[in-house]
Order: sequence, then structure tokens, then C-alpha cells
Amino acid sequence: MSDQRIRLIVSLLVFGFVATSLSAHPHVFIDSRMRAEIHGDTVTNISAHWTFDRFFTHQVMRDFNLDPSGDFSSDDVEAVKRGAFDNLRNYDYFIFIEVDGRGISANNPENFNVELNADDRLVYTFDIPVNVELTGSSRTIEVAMYDEEFFVDMAFADDYIEITGTGSVEYEYDIEQNVYDTGIWGPMVRERVVLNLRRGMP
Repeated sequence: MSDQRIRLIVSLLVFGFVATSLSAHPHVFIDSRMRAEIHGDTVTNISAHWTFDRFFTHQVMRDFNLDPSGDFSSDDVEAVKRGAFDNLRNYDYFIFIEVDGRGISANNPENFNVELNADDRLVYTFDIPVNVELTGSSRTIEVAMYDEEFFVDMAFADDYIEITGTGSVEYEYDIEQNVYDTGIWGPMVRERVVLNLRRGMP
């Protein structure tokens, strides 16, 4: 295992686990959702909404001394961002976006926030600017969220997508699952959301 990967486990996931070990797999579980924001004929942002498992929630709450009521200050949010999010830039923030089959960078997140939901689970939200214009009759945006090495197990929730904003864009979407052979860890499922868009009637 590379030194960089070890640093990721320590600084991103704030594990503090003793040796329940790097042999157990995966370590963190995320229910993921996405939002596509549309303005006019342009998809401006793809936003991520990650809900973490209770164990990871407990670790972050403890390690950053967060208020158990969920009343986080702006300083709290910034501390979590620096200590348990920013290092994901080395892994494209576990987000892979293609527009008409062409990959675009997810490495410029904006508006990071962290909160505690009604189930006392930690939630990260952030936006990825994409600015995809509907220049032709239709366009396809594909969004996958996964850790290539499966230290983090990410799965889209049942309500995996939301479309917001204003405009005359028509759309349909679906979710696809692909099984990958990871070798020592066996088969693992990766999911991607396929969003088909076209200009609506004027």
C-alpha cells in the first residue's frame, strides 16, 4: 500500500481505528445522491449529497469536537473540510463525470458543507461546476461516485437524483450497475446515473 494511500486513510477518513485493520474492507459506507441544477439551456452544477454511516459519523464528531446537537459553526465546517475532505482532491473526490462520453474534471468542488441529519448521521454536500450547454438536440451526462480501491463503499440511495432550477430542458434518467472484479476483494458493484437531456418546446 502506498504512503499516499495510508495518508488518505488517516487524514481523510479520520479513522483512529486500531487494527480492525486495513485488511477489513471496506471501512466507510456512504449513501450518495446527486442533484443537477439547470438554468436556461445549461446544466450549471452537479451536486453531491453524501450520508455517512454511524461509525464514521462518531469518529468525525469526536475528532473534530463537533456539537452533538448538530449546531456546527463556520469554523467547524472549515475544520472538517480541511481535515476530512480536501485530501480527496487526490482521488477526484470519488466523482467521475462524462458528458457525451467525454470525461470532465470533478476536482473543483464549491460550497462544501457538513451537517447532522435527523438520523444523527453526518452529511457532506458540495457542488461541482459543469456548465454543460444543450448546443444540439440532446446531451448525456453520466455521473458515478465510487472509490476505485473500495476502502469507501458508496451506493446511490433510492432517491438518488434531484433536478432543480429553471429552464425548458426535458430530461429522463436511469441508474446503471456494473460489476468489477477487484481481484483479491472479489466482485464489487459500481453505479452510475445516466441523465439524458434535450431542449424542451419553446
